[in-house]
Formats: sequence, C-alpha cells, structure tokens
Amino acid sequence: MRNPAALAAPPKNVCSVVIDGTKARLFAHGAAQPCLIVKDMKFGDSEDAVALFVGPGREGYFANLKITQ
Repeated sequence: MRNPAALAAPPKNVCSVVIDGTKARLFAHGAAQPCLIVKDMKFGDSEDAVALFVGPGREGYFANLKITQ
C-alpha cells in the first residue's frame, strides 16, 4: 500500500504581483499589504515579456495566471 502522504498535492502559494513603472509589490495569500516591495526594478520602466522561473531540477505548476495591462 502506498503512503497517503506521498500522494498529497504540494502546498499552494497564492500571490499576486503588481508592477507599476519601476516599482513592484508582491501580495501573498490575499493580504491587503504587500510582503515584498521592489522600489527600483533592474530594467526600469519598460515593456517586455513576462517570465516565470522555477529552480533547476524542480517542478513548477501555475494555475489561474492572469496578466493585465
């Protein structure tokens, strides 16, 4: 018999990222206040692609991804 814990889904990290010009704010689990603020983003105020990174040798699952402008 398999271990039920081995079949459990990984925990979900629910977050939203709001980018405004050179400032980014990350909100975790629906919080009203951001848990991370980046005041001076590396590439400044620009229009470019969106990338999602998962570390080497790891799996990443994304659901309900919405990108608005």
